[in-house]
Amino acid sequence: MKTLENRLIKEYELLINLINRIGTTIIIVKGWTVTLVVAICFSKISFSFTEFVISVVAIVLFWYIEGYYRGRTAKFKIRMREIEEHFAKQKTDHKELASPAIEACIGENPKKYEAFNHYTYPVYLVLLVCIIGFYIFS
Repeated sequence: MKTLENRLIKEYELLINLINRIGTTIIIVKGWTVTLVVAICFSKISFSFTEFVISVVAIVLFWYIEGYYRGRTAKFKIRMREIEEHFAKQKTDHKELASPAIEACIGENPKKYEAFNHYTYPVYLVLLVCIIGFYIFS
């Protein structure tokens, strides 16, 4: 039984590391989105239809990528919850498994982390509105 517990603790630690890396990746994706769109918009004074389409495609693509990573994170959090429940049933005192961040995910639907949800709307909708406005008024 100790071997199973050790493997579960190791898996839990690996999941935490994966979630942290995915969080970093999401921030990088948002940064690249903003950088690319601003670079296209301000590369010259006139804003052609081709540049408009490239900007919109880039925004939608990065939006989807972020949603994909958020979905993976949700699946990892579900597995983390299963590990925490295993130790709770065993009445084993593993305080290192107590995770307030995971507590927020109890009973959550992993689909809520998909691309087009309230977590990803703010940045990408603002960028889309700015691009459309920039195209109309340039």
